[in-house]
Amino acid sequence: MLKSLKNKPNTTLILLFTAFVTAKATERQVGCAWLKIPTGAREAAMAGTGTAAAFGPQALVYNPAATARLAPFSINASYTKWFLDTHHQSIFANRDLGIFQLGLGLSSFAYGRIEYREERPTEEPFGTFSPLDLTGYLNFARTLGDIAEIGLSARYFYSKIINNQASALGADAGFRLHPLPNLTVGLAVTDFGKTLYYYYEPFWLPTRARVGLSWNLPIGATRLTLTSDASYFFYNRNFRASAGTELTVNEILFLRAGCDPLNPGNRFSFGTGIRHRLFRLDYAWSPLGFNLGSAHRLSLSFGY
Repeated sequence: MLKSLKNKPNTTLILLFTAFVTAKATERQVGCAWLKIPTGAREAAMAGTGTAAAFGPQALVYNPAATARLAPFSINASYTKWFLDTHHQSIFANRDLGIFQLGLGLSSFAYGRIEYREERPTEEPFGTFSPLDLTGYLNFARTLGDIAEIGLSARYFYSKIINNQASALGADAGFRLHPLPNLTVGLAVTDFGKTLYYYYEPFWLPTRARVGLSWNLPIGATRLTLTSDASYFFYNRNFRASAGTELTVNEILFLRAGCDPLNPGNRFSFGTGIRHRLFRLDYAWSPLGFNLGSAHRLSLSFGY
């Protein structure tokens, strides 16, 4: 039985696994809740509003169709310092192959080193272990004329606690439409896959349907982007909605903010970014709530 997280109290360990491994669903046991964490500093600063607004190779996390109009080659690497020893990291790359865009990605959540004991309490632990969750992406996206994009991602899910492992295959699908020059509508289903098992204990992925809007308002040398997202999680029947904004100055400086009012933890987020030729550096900050401090995210990108 798990007893402690380094020298932290038992309540911290309980919170850790409750929040990120096996959150109890209304009718089904839904795990891999870390998949709900926004990927990429830009999208995280805008409260995860990426179904219509995400841009870059990491955008396939929010909508597999989002990579259809990227540069011939682009890459994005992100790192998030969560609380205690936990951290979230990802790397994505995209290549234009002519008839379609090919995207590859890997995202993971690491929990640090955790002490464990057997059923009887002991003064010293028997050892430590490092839980790990990760997911891989193989993305295909292409344009449908000038006003639409379509995309599909094959997925691999993996989870490990001590010597227990669970894995499954899955898929994401998405579509984007540009009904007006400055308006984008996005639709997607993400994190869909086979049920995972730890021995005889099943848990479902946080599969969700996404819909998003993005509206660009050019104002001289600046551009204001307004975004909104709504998600419905199928297995626990939860609804989420968020909104974000980005102010772009001369295509060099970016100021961002977002709000996720239905999130019990980090409801507000802020961030900034800077671009130099083909390089981008983005930062996002958000309070985690529950007296857990703040999350700090960094992303370095090239080629888009």
